[in-house]
Amino acid sequence: MSYFNTTHERGGTLAEYESQASTQEGIVLLILQAAGRPMTPTQIHRKIGQMWPITSVRRALSVLVRREQARKTSSLQPGPYGRREHKWESIS
Repeated sequence: MSYFNTTHERGGTLAEYESQASTQEGIVLLILQAAGRPMTPTQIHRKIGQMWPITSVRRALSVLVRREQARKTSSLQPGPYGRREHKWESIS
């Protein structure tokens, strides 16, 4: 499951949210693959033009890890608010 249905959506609304989440995962994976290097969620968020909340990028990364398509590295980089963020990379 791609969309975390914490608001208990149903029917067409749930199907649409699932579709959007799946699309986001595909785009995040493509960005990681094209980069050829580990990236932070903030870097990915900037790359997509910030058209979704950063939480959607983080959700997509979590799902990609669960599917063994990406992994979190031990490498850290300062984020936009001075807190360090892990970098993620594509497995394939």
